[in-house]
Amino acid sequence: MASETLADAWLRLFSPTINLPGSGSIGGFSYHPYTTWEAPTLYRGDQNVEQMVYREVASPGKQLGKLTEVVLELADAIAKLDSNIAGSENVRELKCMCEQVEAIKQTVNASAETAAKDALEKLKSVDPKKLNQLLKQFGGS
Repeated sequence: MASETLADAWLRLFSPTINLPGSGSIGGFSYHPYTTWEAPTLYRGDQNVEQMVYREVASPGKQLGKLTEVVLELADAIAKLDSNIAGSENVRELKCMCEQVEAIKQTVNASAETAAKDALEKLKSVDPKKLNQLLKQFGGS
């Protein structure tokens, strides 16, 4: 074990601690080097076609939601003819996933509504006249 000199102790005592970016805990950080703000970054086909579909038709989530609705409608229609399909594990799992997605959507909508109410309450206390103008603009009274 090396002996510590007075100078070493002095420098250690008064030297600044420097924390560089990324040197601390980054447990919840998710790094995606190819971030695109307009569309999904994973392309399976022609990138230009996928960008246009995303912008002009529907996002992948909307497309998947519509496909899921159709599959469940078909499963219900087939279940009327064949009762075995109604109890299918795959159909039950798909319905469960749909319920989970719907719960997430409701949570997001509820938090957006709460945020809007909070903002309106704040505006009411700060500038009631502006609040009335906004309410008239958006159809309220």
